[in-house]
Amino acid sequence: MALANQLHTSPNGETAVLYYNLGLTSLGAGLRDAGIRSLRKADDIYIALGDAGRAGRVPVLVSLGDAQNRMLAAIERYDEALEISADAYGETSADHASVLYSVGVTTLTSDEWRRAKPYLDASHRIFAQILPIEHASRTNAVYALARWQLRANEDATQYLQSAVAGFEAADNTGHPDYRRALESLEKMARTNDDEALQQIVAQKRADNSIVVPVDENEYLPLARVAPDYPRSALRDGIQGYVDFSFTVDTRGRPTDIQIVGGENVRVFAESAKRALRRFKYKPRVVDGVAVDVPNVETRIRFAIRY
Repeated sequence: MALANQLHTSPNGETAVLYYNLGLTSLGAGLRDAGIRSLRKADDIYIALGDAGRAGRVPVLVSLGDAQNRMLAAIERYDEALEISADAYGETSADHASVLYSVGVTTLTSDEWRRAKPYLDASHRIFAQILPIEHASRTNAVYALARWQLRANEDATQYLQSAVAGFEAADNTGHPDYRRALESLEKMARTNDDEALQQIVAQKRADNSIVVPVDENEYLPLARVAPDYPRSALRDGIQGYVDFSFTVDTRGRPTDIQIVGGENVRVFAESAKRALRRFKYKPRVVDGVAVDVPNVETRIRFAIRY
């Protein structure tokens, strides 16, 4: 009996998970069509399982949304996933907030700020209400929101202050996002000519002196790996670039990699990130000890040479 027929006659969660993982692996390898096929098979199995498979559809639908080339098609998948998530997990649950956050951040990578904002707003509200102690979770949502408000030229001061306070309350001021939040808050203070806030930020930076300034003209990789050009983009003549912000760890490897901008980001993000992970930097040494270097930025370009 064919595998497809077996799945319809005896669907089970383990097979659905296998298809889901296969889908993610295919997408990570740039095999979009194969990834979508596997994810759809996983979704079919969860649908066949009825109520027992309802919650399992949430990550599958989110991943299907991530794989879409058109944002409108992605939003349809996201909305369906969130509807199921609210019903299966509860509208005010941490699990549902995490799905909202995931959808919001993914939407941001396509520069869809207006679409992403409601997701991140809702995620933050839930985290703030039910997880007052676990500040890091909700702070990440606040920081993502504030960062993209800055790009949209909106006043993000309130969100940034909340993010900074959350990291401090969780005694997590060593987190790279805390340092970035401080830098963004400092930028906002200068933009608004707020001297009092500038002094507060300066004091916080002094109190957390582990932050090592980076001279972009000096801090260049020892080894830079060229990315693989996605076949579909090459075929269709699509060009672009991806901007990253990351930390160089004590071994000289990029960690905490985050996409902060670009052109045709959805097309090139995975290939660019795979290449960046293979970059090699000379570790930064302070007082004879290797230290992490946050806020290193680079741009990986995709250009067709004729």
